[in-house]
Amino acid sequence: MKSIELALSMCDIVDIYGFTVDPGYTEWRRYFSAPRKGHNPLQGRAYYQLLECLGLIRIHSPMRSTRKQDWSDVPSTEMISQAHAAAKQLKRSQSNQGGDF
Repeated sequence: MKSIELALSMCDIVDIYGFTVDPGYTEWRRYFSAPRKGHNPLQGRAYYQLLECLGLIRIHSPMRSTRKQDWSDVPSTEMISQAHAAAKQLKRSQSNQGGDF
């Protein structure tokens, strides 16, 4: 769990492979410890499901059917080039203004 939180601190979306939280899976102790006083491993399962519902992680489970990739939010090469040019122009105009801060 800590490694996923670390990855989320550096990335917008984290893909997880070889892991499942899907209903119908019966070997929960493979991923989560046995229930102990004050800790229920199903809380961890719910946490991962919440992160997936929020769009922060994508769980690639062998139990799921092939998922369609949605690349609609990835900018085109042209849009990236335009953004880069705009950033360079903005930086130049700020450096020409001197120390107006």
